[in-house]
Amino acid sequence: MEQTEKLSLRVLDEIEGFAGKEHIGITSAMVGMHPAQYSVSPIYLFMAGSHEAVFQVALKDLHADMDVFKDSLRSRINRNIPELKLSFEPIELTDRILSQGSTTPIEIQVSSGNKKNNAEYAERLVKNLEKISYMRDVQIAQSYKYPALNIDIDRTKAAQLGVDMNDISRSLVASTSSSRYTAQNMWVDEPFGQTYNVQVQIPTNQMKSVDDITQIPLLSNATRPILGDVVNITNTTTNGENDNMGTMPYLSVTANIDHTDLGTASKDAQKAISDLGELPRGMFIDQVGLGTVLNETLSSLEGGLL
Repeated sequence: MEQTEKLSLRVLDEIEGFAGKEHIGITSAMVGMHPAQYSVSPIYLFMAGSHEAVFQVALKDLHADMDVFKDSLRSRINRNIPELKLSFEPIELTDRILSQGSTTPIEIQVSSGNKKNNAEYAERLVKNLEKISYMRDVQIAQSYKYPALNIDIDRTKAAQLGVDMNDISRSLVASTSSSRYTAQNMWVDEPFGQTYNVQVQIPTNQMKSVDDITQIPLLSNATRPILGDVVNITNTTTNGENDNMGTMPYLSVTANIDHTDLGTASKDAQKAISDLGELPRGMFIDQVGLGTVLNETLSSLEGGLL
């Protein structure tokens, strides 16, 4: 979270330096996941984790071609902050409604029951779209290689020390996230008619390393055994976000377009899908969002004219 915040402040400085301080009306930024107790609905403000940030920037007295402006800003940020991935999203309410939730004009969903296959074909599709000269910000929307720790429990050793899986999981939950997600506990303040979430959680600033995690005690009122006595912890990656259409997991490949109409971009995106060749059984790759709305609208107009 802290690293993302530092990068976000640098991005704001880059925007100000590029557009000129006098042309920045107001900026609004949100870093990290939507807090549990927050007045804004996550439907309107959605991030997948602590690695993402959303900016809204209002420009004033700036008369410029916005496609050129965004392209120049991309180049500047890619040059000065190369580890950052950038994407522009629609800000107008009409665009948001017409796009049916898609954050970019081009969005392609890769879905099947096999998440590894989804990732493989999504990566291949990204490479195909990057070959199209006017495509911008081509990326996979979900974080499917999110850093994680794999905690491998030695059940034999745990049993010898008098610890069961319930003890280990309960200690881990309170130490690394919160009991709010596994044991809902509401306290009612009857005189005022207010309800409050009650949760158990160790402060995040006290859980900063693998060593801190291994020192978690597992039994009530006992300093030993600790987690390090019964587990082996290794670095791994996992899905930082799991999106499903019904029961079918999918990944989204998103892209913006530069000085090109949506109809042309949609046709070229479809060709990029076709270039993938024959798909594995049970896999579906389809365009969604604004391109789909355009095709359906044109089809309806053609039918009406006939």
